[in-house]
Amino acid sequence: VTLNVHPVPRLTTDQAVERLNATELPHRFFQDEATRRGAVLYRRYDGDYGLITPYIPSGRTEEE
Repeated sequence: VTLNVHPVPRLTTDQAVERLNATELPHRFFQDEATRRGAVLYRRYDGDYGLITPYIPSGRTEEE
C-alpha cells in the first residue's frame, strides 16, 4: 500500500484530462469541481478517455 500525503486535487474534467496527458499514468483520481465528489479519469484501450463517477439515484440530491 502506498499513501499519498498530497490532498486530492479539485479539478474540472478538462483539467483532469490535461493533467492525465502530462503524465504516463493510466488514470487520474480527482475531486470533481462541480459535484465535489471523487471521480476517476482513465485512458481507454482505444486511446479515448473514460470517466467513472458516483451513482446518484434519481430523485435524490448531492446533499442527501
